[in-house]
Amino acid sequence: MNGTTAKSILTYLGSLAMIFGFIVCLMGFGDSVRAGWATSSLATGISELLFGIALLALGNGLVTLAKK
Repeated sequence: MNGTTAKSILTYLGSLAMIFGFIVCLMGFGDSVRAGWATSSLATGISELLFGIALLALGNGLVTLAKK
């Protein structure tokens, strides 16, 4: 496996993680906005939102690593 292939794979995985993370963030935000205060759906929405943010950060890191 040469450097070009590794960069291509990292870029693809990073982009995929960022797209998936953005979609999860939007779903979590929507669940949080529609939920009542102190309900389990609010906790689920917030956890989805945080998981989406983590995926966005992971994807950004992978794409940045591929550029080096």
